[in-house]
Amino acid sequence: MPAEKLSVTLSPDVVASIDERQAAGRTNRSGVIDRDLARYYETLKAARHQLRVLFNDAELSALLDNLNGVWLTESIALRLIPLNVVDSSAELARKWKIDAISLTNKVSNLHHVHLCALADAAERYWSAVRDGKDPDPAEALS
Repeated sequence: MPAEKLSVTLSPDVVASIDERQAAGRTNRSGVIDRDLARYYETLKAARHQLRVLFNDAELSALLDNLNGVWLTESIALRLIPLNVVDSSAELARKWKIDAISLTNKVSNLHHVHLCALADAAERYWSAVRDGKDPDPAEALS
């Protein structure tokens, strides 16, 4: 399949990072962006697989429920996911019949890449719901 030409707007910090990698790899900006996004998406896929092993279906449903409507556009927001879960853990435990302490411990110990993968899964899950689909929460980390 041929590459598709796109136009994007990026923050100055991201452009600086791209340019740094462009100089190191002797490729153009487009090549750096394509390579780095491919690496990022593969990293998310691997992290989602690890999360699928860590969380059972009920815990995953609770996490998706907890992240419904949460704006995760800024990097700092990802670091607030564990606090958000801790804050609502009693309600999530009752609703989803899970161990609140176990869930909060698991989420509190997640690495940044796992928080990125969890946010990505939740965003895609809730986007599908908004599009009128009925996605299986158990498949959100697939």
